[in-house]
Amino acid sequence: MWRPRVITNWLMRSRGGILRNGVDLSGAEDHSASVDPFGMCEADLQEVAKSVEESVKGYEASPVLERAAEYFLSLRRERFRPVTVLLLAHAVTDGDEHRMTIHRKFAEVVEMLHIASVLHNEIVDDADMKKDNQRLGTGLSNGLSLLAGDFLLARSVTLLAELRNCRVVELMANVIEAIVHGDVLHRESPNAAETFDDYIKKSFLKTAALLANAGTSVMTLENRSEADVANGFAYGKHLGMAYRLASDVRNMERVLSERLRRESVRNLLAMSATGPVLHTAEGDNRFKDALSGMAYRLASDVRNMERVLSERLRRESVRNLLAMSATGPVLHTAEGDNRFKDALSRGFSGTGDDPLGALESIRTSGGIERTAAQAMLHAESAIDAARQLTSNSPVRSALINMVDVAVKDGS
Repeated sequence: MWRPRVITNWLMRSRGGILRNGVDLSGAEDHSASVDPFGMCEADLQEVAKSVEESVKGYEASPVLERAAEYFLSLRRERFRPVTVLLLAHAVTDGDEHRMTIHRKFAEVVEMLHIASVLHNEIVDDADMKKDNQRLGTGLSNGLSLLAGDFLLARSVTLLAELRNCRVVELMANVIEAIVHGDVLHRESPNAAETFDDYIKKSFLKTAALLANAGTSVMTLENRSEADVANGFAYGKHLGMAYRLASDVRNMERVLSERLRRESVRNLLAMSATGPVLHTAEGDNRFKDALSGMAYRLASDVRNMERVLSERLRRESVRNLLAMSATGPVLHTAEGDNRFKDALSRGFSGTGDDPLGALESIRTSGGIERTAAQAMLHAESAIDAARQLTSNSPVRSALINMVDVAVKDGS
């Protein structure tokens, strides 16, 4: 069995992070890395996008529903789930237009369930901002966001009923239950009680269950063999797990990179009146202007600014650590460091708890590399399932390349 190589380059030694190269596909037979899974489904996506837009805009004008439609229409990565459904459908329908019409409707169901869960999570998490400033409920009350999520959930159930397949209805009902169960577990588990197995379970419930059951549903809608149903489930499950673990790796990389950036600013401020900095300023007006824009000249100002930055860095470190307390890199670190684990359970509020030191522990513990390696193992399993599902070379390549997208770009 062909196996992709696990990428383990240290994140700080190469631009883009530990998973920047994605999956090594050089040893795959009959595979083309040039097949774009999004491009292959572009015509289908246009139909799905049109239907999503009509579904959310066909009622009384609602800013949050319109934003939900724009969320799908404007962000490539937010088409990840419907594209996965459509690719699996192409793998087993041989392009039959009548059958693809059914699967496009199902892809819409999957995306609406996802958007509804995003809206609800934003309320429960009380998030100030989604990644890349894409929080759906910005400027709206929690009540309106909640109702918008409820509407999308209800609409998805209506579309699901129109498919007239009781088994698929059952599978997607299980998804709704799994997402809620995962969120409840996430909020009930104290940091100190969290284990890596808990994290894997919750990651499946919150992220991978939707794709796994979607894969099963596509095969069920086509009355495929038990082997194909199992491979559809396996592809969705392992794709979703690779996506989740890789996202947590990248998020931690961003936290560590931001920490290094802020420490660099802090050090620059502290050394602003030294020879190396002043000589640099002599030959670089842009650097000089930036330095002067820091608005201080006296040594006391330097110390004050350093204290401000130190406290800000500490607060941000605590916030980031707590926000990511139930992710692979943090949990792997806690497994081998009881002091880190105890401080995490206290929210770094105890005397002597050092969040900056904790970030350094994460960086040097190997937790990031271990989580990345596990993401790649799930990627390998998804690729194996894709190869079992279809002999259609372009579609198989698109399914495999979708795994690469999950590892490199999904978040």
